[in-house]
Amino acid sequence: MGKITSAATMLLLFFFVAQSYGAEFYASKTSNKYHRPRCKQAKKIKPARLIKFNSPEEAGRAGYVPCKYCRPPLSSELKTETIEDKKEVNDKEWLRKGNMLSDSGNYSGAVNAFSKGIEINPGDARTYYNRGLAYAKTDKQKQAIEDFNKAIDLNPRYTMAYTNRGAVYLGMKNYEKANEDFNSAIGLDPRHHWAYYNKACLYSLINEADESCRWLEKAIEEGYNDWGHIEKDTDLNNIRSTGCYKKLMSGR
Repeated sequence: MGKITSAATMLLLFFFVAQSYGAEFYASKTSNKYHRPRCKQAKKIKPARLIKFNSPEEAGRAGYVPCKYCRPPLSSELKTETIEDKKEVNDKEWLRKGNMLSDSGNYSGAVNAFSKGIEINPGDARTYYNRGLAYAKTDKQKQAIEDFNKAIDLNPRYTMAYTNRGAVYLGMKNYEKANEDFNSAIGLDPRHHWAYYNKACLYSLINEADESCRWLEKAIEEGYNDWGHIEKDTDLNNIRSTGCYKKLMSGR
């Protein structure tokens, strides 16, 4: 099917020699706090949601902050104030944590993290966009579209939001709206190969082989090179026996 894609997030990482604490610190996949093992809050964490860190620095790099009840050691990467003390840092940390959870396949945890970020900063299009991706990955199409709509309202030039909203519409077989979104993405960025690729999928699904091949060729010209995905994508099954598809695949 048309591929749900996410824009890369640039993160500034600090490298250091971590102090040895000889103890673990506990956290939950659905929170942003890390705890001492004997903390009453740590004991409430369900085994399926439990994460263990070897140091405060490791917890900090994963986007967690110290529990205010058991007061574990503070990561040397954090300032003396907690992340929650600064709105501008805290919503970014929730965004960062949500992206990490999405990357690990924990989309429900990612939705929770992005929602926390939105509560703090409801004007950040990126957080709505990334929550929309997480919803799309769990087949919550209505919620995904609502979040992509909000991201576009906040940033009308958000190319990836148009592309991925179109991919959701494609999965819903709403081909007219899908095509409108892919065209909008191309209008904003004529070299946006994801939109061309998804148009190829769309035209294959409606059995217009020549159009599908044309858009697939354009996607490849603009840099699309995930040949493994092309070979496995069932949306393209209707064009696999065509001469144009075979020619494109032989030229990789």
